[in-house]
Amino acid sequence: MIFFWLLYLCISIIISTSLIKLFDSKTLRVLVFSTSFSLMNTIWFRGPGEEFLAPILSIFLLEQSILESHGLSRIIRPFLFVAVSTAIVSFFFIKKKPKS
Repeated sequence: MIFFWLLYLCISIIISTSLIKLFDSKTLRVLVFSTSFSLMNTIWFRGPGEEFLAPILSIFLLEQSILESHGLSRIIRPFLFVAVSTAIVSFFFIKKKPKS
């Protein structure tokens, strides 16, 4: 199971870094990276009261299509926390200029 999550994390990082190559602005790159990374890597409980974790993107898609809706607020909160945290860390690394 850990191998699956590590593989999933690596693929998500590759997709997120590939997406930022489409933009020139550093600010836009940070926002696109943090949003895409957060969408793919934020995990939360599959349902209220369950112990199994799943990526929030899959929870969102399933709740919109075939599962009973438990409200978006339960998956928006962890997404926003991870997105803001990732954006702060990304801005820190982009602002840091290497000495030449």
